Amino acid sequence: MATLKIRMVIGLIALSILTVCPFVSFAQVVKPFTQRTSVASPDQTIYHIKGDFTIIGNTNMTLRNYSNNGSNSNTNMDMVDIDNDASTINSSSAQLNFREELGSNAECSRVIYAGLYWSGRNSEGPMSIYRETAGNSGNYTNNSNISDNVSITTTKTSYNETGYSNSFRVDTFKFDDHNGNTYVFVMKGSKGTNDAQSVNSASLVVSVNGGAFTSVSGGSFSASSNNLSYTFESPTPYVIRTASSVLIIRYFRIRLNNGSITSNDYATVAYNVKDLHKNVVKFKYENEEYQTITVNTDDILYPNGQYNNMYVGYAEVTDYVQAHGQGNYFLADMYLENGDGSSVGYYGGWGLVVVYENSKMRWRDITIFDGYAHVRNATGASHVEVPISGFKAVQVGKVDVKVGFMAGEGDVSITGDGMEIKKLDNTWLNIPNPRTGATNNFFNSTIQTEGNPRNPNLQNN
Repeated sequence: MATLKIRMVIGLIALSILTVCPFVSFAQVVKPFTQRTSVASPDQTIYHIKGDFTIIGNTNMTLRNYSNNGSNSNTNMDMVDIDNDASTINSSSAQLNFREELGSNAECSRVIYAGLYWSGRNSEGPMSIYRETAGNSGNYTNNSNISDNVSITTTKTSYNETGYSNSFRVDTFKFDDHNGNTYVFVMKGSKGTNDAQSVNSASLVVSVNGGAFTSVSGGSFSASSNNLSYTFESPTPYVIRTASSVLIIRYFRIRLNNGSITSNDYATVAYNVKDLHKNVVKFKYENEEYQTITVNTDDILYPNGQYNNMYVGYAEVTDYVQAHGQGNYFLADMYLENGDGSSVGYYGGWGLVVVYENSKMRWRDITIFDGYAHVRNATGASHVEVPISGFKAVQVGKVDVKVGFMAGEGDVSITGDGMEIKKLDNTWLNIPNPRTGATNNFFNSTIQTEGNPRNPNLQNN
């Protein structure tokens, strides 16, 4: 057996997450890196086979204003969605190919293990978040069905009040989920000077299930011409959650035209929203239906309020990849967040580790380690060492080692980070980035997967 020591040297901010085949690295080791075994062979920590391993994967987020050298720090990020499937809100794909050597035929290779990993960062919050997949707005009449499970009733009235030259306008919006729950919003406004709505006299209150009316918070009024609007501040709209649906209300609007009631009532809402979880993703092969993958929250780590909310998930998908083989694989609906993620930034991506055998290929010993390590220079730790042991190596002569890993938050514009391997003389060898050759920017947002096609195929991930 042999021991390999890897360490990652960090410049500004980097984060290490998971690693695969047959090594890995990083700073504060939160969850120790251990050998990953298959459900089918839990005692097999080393695959002694004629064959090889490969890693494919992609990003599910990108810079809103993309550039090859841009950073996700203090800038807007948006989710990638390439699968032409309206039911998903983020997705990407990568193609799995098996290498050929010594006259082997890739079509004859057999998958013996496949592990799916995903990692991302969201703002501090719960394990789930609502994502809009549809919207509705407009002139609502009584009992308008705005979704399969929610209807809205609108009522318009106006009255005169001493001291005002124009009528007040009152709109009532009643949401009914058909399960005995009602939400009644009452919005009041008046005409001010110069034929404009008056924000100063505006109010919005709500009553839930017939209870007392209370003032609505979390937004602000605005007025222009005949329109008076109340807009809920993003990302905290008014959320109505029922047993069968989720309804998000973005804003209300009322109109008063020259002191008379108009026919327009507006309540802009989003419905049929996504309920995403860090430990749930969708996975599929080519044009097949998505498989929903749900894992326990101890595979691998899903912090909330710690480690910058960077999470890493894992699921074994050996049977599925074994049945489908080479081709394009998609991962969708990761728990991700659009917008500005402050100095750390938002990111999200995935990787698929596949070990395969072929009787015409060379003998190899392959082992997979995963865990969670968090590296951030602000903590005072400039590097972290991770010893990897329990795998075989020849005792004399030249040793050829193929290594692969996955990590997140390696901005291309932040230099000073590196990956090192400890040599027999106890000195450290700095490994150059396989794409650029740089030794001072190993983690540079590139995806190097032996030339396999990806969608999107971005240089800066």
